[in-house]
Amino acid sequence: MKKTFVSLAATALLLISFTFVPQTTKAAPSTATLQKQVDDLKKQVNTKDKEIKSLKGQITTKNGEIASLKKNAATPINAKLTYQNQSKTNSLLTYKGKTYAQLDTVGGLLRLGVSYVKKDNTWYMGENSNGVYMSDILSTYVGGSATIDSNTTMAGVAYKKGQEYDIFSDTYKYAYNLQGKYTTIKGLLGYNDDSIDDDDFTGTVSFYGDGKFIKSYTMKTRDLPTSVTLSVKGVKKLEVKTSLKSIAGYEYGSVKFANAKIY
Repeated sequence: MKKTFVSLAATALLLISFTFVPQTTKAAPSTATLQKQVDDLKKQVNTKDKEIKSLKGQITTKNGEIASLKKNAATPINAKLTYQNQSKTNSLLTYKGKTYAQLDTVGGLLRLGVSYVKKDNTWYMGENSNGVYMSDILSTYVGGSATIDSNTTMAGVAYKKGQEYDIFSDTYKYAYNLQGKYTTIKGLLGYNDDSIDDDDFTGTVSFYGDGKFIKSYTMKTRDLPTSVTLSVKGVKKLEVKTSLKSIAGYEYGSVKFANAKIY
């Protein structure tokens, strides 16, 4: 019995000794480590402050640019531009108290062609070294009324720019006021394919300057377009006369002076 008690007491002491053995704990960070973390955070804050300052500067710059653009922006005007009872309603602007219109708008009202010559880096109104389309600046003022810039096919090729004249057994006359400002006219002369169908006739187109004969072109209905060059230096009145001869006795068509340019 005594031995048993001693054994139990020893066991109890052993358990108590295990229970009160000190446990290992994690070491606390040093002051130096904490200070380094604080310094790193301060650096990050400084970096972000610089970024914020930079972004604020960019915003200020953009606001200045926007204000400048608003100050210098052109304002569209909903108004008409009229010249000799002709009106244009597009592309009018105000800028710094002045009113502006596109070159094409002004040129259209004044019947002046507008073109840009790249080699000269120059915009031209009216004549220039490359010529301008007659249909852009001139219209007939007596006699027949020529059709301007119609979609026309001659010998299977489509042409847009130019004047189209009626041609009939009687002589038709068309006249232009050149004001003595030009020297040369160039273009292609041919029949409108849609106007001749199966007709078979010979037509003549003659040009006169101030009543004097310049040149005449005679074409059959199946002929290819003819290249035309007219000398009109000093000419004020240019007259175009058309007529035809037909075995059938009654034929009708139209002839186009395509891509006609005046210099």
